[in-house]
Amino acid sequence: MAFALDPKVLMVLLAMILSIDTLNRIASLLEPKVRIVLLAIVLFSEFTK
Repeated sequence: MAFALDPKVLMVLLAMILSIDTLNRIASLLEPKVRIVLLAIVLFSEFTK
């Protein structure tokens, strides 16, 4: 659990949470079909990094 105390790791996690929250807000303004496609693209890009 030592890595969780690393400030850089915490910053990255915070940035990810904030970006996901922002994406959700943007997506909620779009139509459901577009939202699903965007979510799939985001998840795919996250897992293929």
